[in-house]
Amino acid sequence: MAIESKDDAVIVIDNAGLVVNWSPAAERIHGWAASDIVGKHFSMFHVPGTSEQGQPMSKLDLAAQNGRLALVAERVRKDGTRFLAEVVITVLHGRDGKPSGFAKVIREIPTRTTTLTSARAAQDRSVTSPREGPAALGLTEQADIDAKVRISEIRYRRLFEAAQDGVLLLDPVTRKITDANPF
Repeated sequence: MAIESKDDAVIVIDNAGLVVNWSPAAERIHGWAASDIVGKHFSMFHVPGTSEQGQPMSKLDLAAQNGRLALVAERVRKDGTRFLAEVVITVLHGRDGKPSGFAKVIREIPTRTTTLTSARAAQDRSVTSPREGPAALGLTEQADIDAKVRISEIRYRRLFEAAQDGVLLLDPVTRKITDANPF
């Protein structure tokens, strides 16, 4: 099965979490060649420590229960650098109708946001020296504010999508549903 996407990494994973197919965009985004990753467990490109907590497989379980899971998550490249990504996991079914694996589509959140995440990391270290904060990364005060807003949005999206209850967002004027979590 050939998988092509210019901008989005497309990865096929079997039910055990082993990578079955790795697209050229996945190689570009993550840094691993298909020959490096096919046959290995997909937790390789998750943040260290999350595998021990069972998080990668729990995401597959959620996708299996709901048919699909969308989230914003931090991922790791082959060289160890981290990046934010929009991830959609969809259950694949065999001819017998039973789940046969998962397709993951991963879109890297633009570099600007990744740089701003570095600013957040500097803030998270509780820096006291002004040379170590966002200004040290060349970020303006507005960029710092933008970083905080984006981080808040990402945290909100994670909570929204991980909620164990159904959540609907309504337009206050039209009273129409504008978003729903994957519950």
